[in-house]
Amino acid sequence: EFCGDIKHAWGPTAKGYLTHCFDDVVVFGITYVYIFLAGSYRVWTLLRVPTAKTFPYSTRHSVKVMVLGWLGMMPMIVFAFRYARGTHDDFEWVAKPLASLAWLYSLWILNMEVARDLRECWVLRSFWLGSALAATVSLPTAVLQGEVTGYGLAFFATVLHYLLYLTIAAMGVRWRHVSKKRPPEWSQEVAKHFVGASRA
Repeated sequence: EFCGDIKHAWGPTAKGYLTHCFDDVVVFGITYVYIFLAGSYRVWTLLRVPTAKTFPYSTRHSVKVMVLGWLGMMPMIVFAFRYARGTHDDFEWVAKPLASLAWLYSLWILNMEVARDLRECWVLRSFWLGSALAATVSLPTAVLQGEVTGYGLAFFATVLHYLLYLTIAAMGVRWRHVSKKRPPEWSQEVAKHFVGASRA
């Protein structure tokens, strides 16, 4: 088995279920690498765009901040519950803090974009959608783990965590930031910061 021996393989391979370690290290790991690399490029481009005179607060932004904040905390909450019951794995000492850091990083990028009165970019939205997909893939493993270790607080926290993944993915698609203060020509001005002034 990948990432450990048979004791850590929740569900036989014949059923198509992945191990808990494979889910956290590979399936979710791909999304973390993506947000750190693509997100860093996004931060670099945003530094070249001036911020709005006043931060454009909105209900949409506040709800996203709340959801992303919980997504940043949930990996450590789940790990704390598993550690308390003695059902944690050694790789989680690295995987869970990395997951929290990735989500808090996406929150920082979101605030940088909203501070410039920009809509969420493809980097954030693809990270949110990809994470929801990864969570869906790993859900059978979480259910099987609950059958083995018991449906305690860690399991219910995992279910809540999954619902948060779906929520932020849906918000990224259907509830994006709307600028009410930027003039129509602002989009052209922003484009100049990314691709340079157009040539006659």
